[in-house]
Amino acid sequence: GAGKGAVAGRGAAAPAAAKAPAPLTAEEIEKKLQGNLDEFLSCGDMKELVTCMTELTTRVEPAKRAGLGKQLLFGLAIPKSFDSRPDEPRQKVALLFGGLLGAKLLTPAEAQAGFTDLLEFCEDEVCDVPHIGAYLASFIARALSEKALPAAYLGTAFAHLIECETESVSAVRLTLSVLQSLRDVASPEAAQKAYAEAKLSPLAFMPKAQAEGGQKAVAELLEGAGLACCDPTLVAGVLAAQQQESDAKVEAQLAEIEAYLLQAMRATPAESDGAIMEWVGKRIEPNVPNVQLARLVVRSLLEATCAETPSSTKLHAAIKDRAKLLRKFLQVGKESEQMTLMFNSLYEVQDYCARMDWPEKLMKKLFYQLYEADVILEEAFTVWREDTSDQGPNKMKALVQVNEFLQWLETTEEEGEDGED
Repeated sequence: GAGKGAVAGRGAAAPAAAKAPAPLTAEEIEKKLQGNLDEFLSCGDMKELVTCMTELTTRVEPAKRAGLGKQLLFGLAIPKSFDSRPDEPRQKVALLFGGLLGAKLLTPAEAQAGFTDLLEFCEDEVCDVPHIGAYLASFIARALSEKALPAAYLGTAFAHLIECETESVSAVRLTLSVLQSLRDVASPEAAQKAYAEAKLSPLAFMPKAQAEGGQKAVAELLEGAGLACCDPTLVAGVLAAQQQESDAKVEAQLAEIEAYLLQAMRATPAESDGAIMEWVGKRIEPNVPNVQLARLVVRSLLEATCAETPSSTKLHAAIKDRAKLLRKFLQVGKESEQMTLMFNSLYEVQDYCARMDWPEKLMKKLFYQLYEADVILEEAFTVWREDTSDQGPNKMKALVQVNEFLQWLETTEEEGEDGED
C-alpha cells in the first residue's frame, strides 16, 4: 500500500500558482487615490498615506507608477483644496510636498510640470476661484521650501502672465506672493535665498510700462511688498537717494519761505498775519505739525525785527503783534505734537541769543514775552529745560540765562495749584 501511495504521489499534478491580480484600470487608480486623499484630509496621517500609496504602486503597471504622486497632488488634492473656504485643507495639502518627496513618490520635475499645468489657465479660473493666485503662490512657496521644486522655477514660472490684466494672477503679483509666503512661513532669509537662487530680475516680469521705472521701480516694488530683505542693497540705495532728493526739496522750500517771511515782516507796512498765512499755505500745509516750519517762523520773526543789534523793546512788540501768527504754527495738532513744536522753537530763541553774543537778560525777557503772549505754554519751558538732545555750551549758557524765569514759572504754577485746591 505504501508503494502504491508513493507511486500515486509522484504522479499527482503540482498545485497551481496563485494568479497575480490584474493591474488597476485608470478609473480604479483614481478611485484609490481619491480614497487615500480623503483619508489623509480627514486624519492628516502622512505615514499612513505613504504606506497606502506605496501599496498602490504594486497594483499599477510599471509605466504608470512614476506619476502617482503627481496625480494625487496636482490632479486631485490641489484642485480640491481650491473649493474649500477654510484654510485647513490647503494647509494639509501643503504637507504633501515634503511627504511625497521624502517617500520618493514625487520628483521636482513632476512638481514643476504639475504647477506649469495649473498655471497655464489660472487666469480663466479667477471667476470661479477668486483667490486662486494666492493659493497657488502659497503652494509654490511650500514646494520651494521643501525642495520639491527647483529654485530656478520661480524665475520662469509666470512668464506667460507678465502682461496679464487680472492683477491677482499677474506675474508681478504671483512672484511677490510666493516670496511673501516664504518670508512668513519660513523666514526673510528663505525669501532672500529663493530670490537669489532663482536669479530673479523683477524688471523681466514687470509689465513694460512699470518696468520703465528701472531699478527705482524694483526697489519701490520690493519695499511696498515688505520684501526689502530680498535685495536690501538695492532698496537701501534707492530709498537713500529718494530721501536725499526729498530733503533737498524741503530745504529749498524752507529757504523760499524764510526769504519771504523776512521780507514780509520787514516791509513797510509789514504784511498782515492773514496774508502771510495765505502765502505759506499755498506751499506747505500749515495745519500739519511741522517742527522745521515752526522754528523757521520764530527765527524769521527774531531776525526780521533785530538782525544786528537786539532790542528787547522791539522784540517784545514784535512778539505781541505776531502772537496770533506764531500760535498758528506752534499750536498745531495734538497736545503732545504742540509741545514738540513749542519746546523746539525755544531753541531758536537760544540760538538767536547766542548769535547776538548773549545780551544781558535778553533770553529771559524773550521767554517771558513768549509766555505772556500765550505763544509758548508753561510745560514747554520745562520740556526744553529737561531736553538732553542739546548738551552743548549754548544750552548750558541758556539755562543760566533763564534760570530766574524758570524758577519764577515754577512758583507761579505752584500758586496756581494752591488756588485750585
